[in-house]
Amino acid sequence: MKDIELSKTLHSEALSLGLCDKWSNEWKDEDSKQALCDKFKKGFDFIVKNNWPTPEFIDENFDKDFQHRNLIYTNDEINEDFCENGIYILNGRCAGSMHFGWYNACTLHIRHDSVIDICADGSSVVFVRVYDNAKVYIKQQDNARAFVKTFGNNCSVKISGNVKIRKA
Repeated sequence: MKDIELSKTLHSEALSLGLCDKWSNEWKDEDSKQALCDKFKKGFDFIVKNNWPTPEFIDENFDKDFQHRNLIYTNDEINEDFCENGIYILNGRCAGSMHFGWYNACTLHIRHDSVIDICADGSSVVFVRVYDNAKVYIKQQDNARAFVKTFGNNCSVKISGNVKIRKA
């Protein structure tokens, strides 16, 4: 699907899901895939509330290289030894491990049926939000700080070290 067609499709679907006037007025139907990706991250509460778009739609319309450059993973095997700073979104059935060290600062949104091991060490700061049926094991070491917030009763979190957990 071309960028303009993709933007129009997503805009129409978002409107049918109750997108507010402010966001609708800011949406340009000629938005590039990068602009759409930026909207995806900025409006993540709307995305989660509506469980939209589906992991299948994401994979069909955004190639893996593009997703990974934007720290978005969909139905991927992830084995990252040194993750960069940023906002990560894991959709669908992601599985694997992620390591945050040194002075990393990041936020992870782990959704759907993903199963992820996270290691936070050094002086890193890691914020993890867990949704749906996702399963997370997080290990905190050294001076790292790790914070987990769960959304719903079906997700599961196991910890090692000093990890602060709270429910939404």
